[in-house]
Amino acid sequence: MARVRPVLAVLLLIATLGVARSASAEPGTPSPSSTPSPSASPSPSPSPSPSPSRPAVPGAPSAVSARALPAAALVSWQAPAAVAGVRVTGYTVTASPGGATATTTGATNAVVKGLANGTKYRFTVRAGGTAGLGPASAPSPAVTPSATGVVYAHDADGRVTAVFDGTGAGSKIGYDAVGNITGIVNLPATSLAVAQVWPPRAKAGATVDVFGTGFGTDPAAVSVDFHGASAKPSTVTANHFQVSLPASASSGTLTVTVGSGSATWPGFTVLSPVAPTVSGVDKQVVDGGGTVTVSGANFDPD
Repeated sequence: MARVRPVLAVLLLIATLGVARSASAEPGTPSPSSTPSPSASPSPSPSPSPSPSRPAVPGAPSAVSARALPAAALVSWQAPAAVAGVRVTGYTVTASPGGATATTTGATNAVVKGLANGTKYRFTVRAGGTAGLGPASAPSPAVTPSATGVVYAHDADGRVTAVFDGTGAGSKIGYDAVGNITGIVNLPATSLAVAQVWPPRAKAGATVDVFGTGFGTDPAAVSVDFHGASAKPSTVTANHFQVSLPASASSGTLTVTVGSGSATWPGFTVLSPVAPTVSGVDKQVVDGGGTVTVSGANFDPD
């Protein structure tokens, strides 16, 4: 039997050890363990921010009423009860049926136009503020626009100062210096009232028109006092009559008496019957469109 040489045995041993080491480095050999990180605790959800409270709106207007006009209606109401921190900036009026509207910037009355004559309408009103419109009012009583039977009164500027709907009832309309409506006073048919006198200044013998309510139809029951001078109308309707200004009349309060009741109109002016006189002019010659100042007395302010 052949003997293994010592050198060869050593080489075989070294080779065997190398293979063993190489096998120990093969994949699958567990790597050094890493320290597991602690599990992160969940972050608390942020609490929702409280939503800001919605600004308040005005309350509902009240006491809505309407007066029929030709193809329109004059609507008035009362402002809503005050709400702390809320300012009313205007109103919106809506007709039913049809939805026709009118708006104001603070006045508590408005004319709703575009209505159909012969159709009954009711009206609601909403007050507006910086946060929007408030709730609607209760509806007004129904009115029916009509093209007949309506009587109007006007002032010197041509503005309608009173309107009567043909039933004997009416409304008196007030204005400011620039022509904005400042108020409306409803006048029942059974209430004696003077709404307008035209002209408000006149000479003796002139015809004076008186508009109002509660006049009746009997001229004998109606008398007019021009600050101490009495006169009788020739014809009378529920809302209008004419009377001649007596020669003895003087400026002051005009009083209408029907039966035991009376109503007044302040500030009627009786113009002087004396003929005007001219004492001079400031220019003898003037170009077309120029101004001439005339001096004198007893001029008619109208």
